[in-house]
Amino acid sequence: SYTPELPAPYARYLKDGTRVIKTNHTWMRMVDAKTDATLVEYDLSMHDENASLAPLAIDENEHYVVSSDAYGMVYVWDLPTGKCLHAVKGHAGWARAVAIDAEGDTIATTGLDKELKIWSTRTGRCTDTITLQGGACALALDGNEGWALLGRDYGEILLLSLPDGAEMGHMRGAYEKVEYLQFVERKDELYGLSCSGGEVRLWDVLGDRCLKTVEGHRCWWDGKGAVFIDAFDHTLRWPLPAFGAH
Repeated sequence: SYTPELPAPYARYLKDGTRVIKTNHTWMRMVDAKTDATLVEYDLSMHDENASLAPLAIDENEHYVVSSDAYGMVYVWDLPTGKCLHAVKGHAGWARAVAIDAEGDTIATTGLDKELKIWSTRTGRCTDTITLQGGACALALDGNEGWALLGRDYGEILLLSLPDGAEMGHMRGAYEKVEYLQFVERKDELYGLSCSGGEVRLWDVLGDRCLKTVEGHRCWWDGKGAVFIDAFDHTLRWPLPAFGAH
């Protein structure tokens, strides 16, 4: 099987499992998962190659790819064609994390300026700005409920309501940087998925409790089951045990 050059979420498999979007900060491409042949080249003409890109975010319908960078820029690309739809200055300094809701309507970003910004995917305009009590390094967004998950460098995860930013939940796993967050909806219930210090956790976000921990992996959610990157950067699919087999 194909071995990505960069760990998730800098290498993101699409739902069909045959295509991967990869970036090394100076280029971004959709490639064939088996042959590594380039299928789509993404337009980075508005991006300064000296500014590291944040981890990629993709909506569930796979219409958009979103990222941000060390100079505070926020980017939106058309996923099928690679066209850059928006490139806007979003934060003062490093914009560390970006998220897009499942429907692809709303984007959230956060940076070292301790601001959480909400954006319209269609217009590329900021619609709300929330001042945070501290910085964040990972984000997830649920447009239906109007919630955000916010992860910090020391393992803390917060559940916030939008657009007021009120804290609704507080979770902690490993005392290490939260590398990835995602809302997971199954059987009309909403959960959280996180990766920190090589441990993947499934959370009851309203109950502030961890339901399952798997060690030695990194992950992202593909809308059907969790896709992990193991210690050797090989991919494998693992159905979330709390939901049974898929």
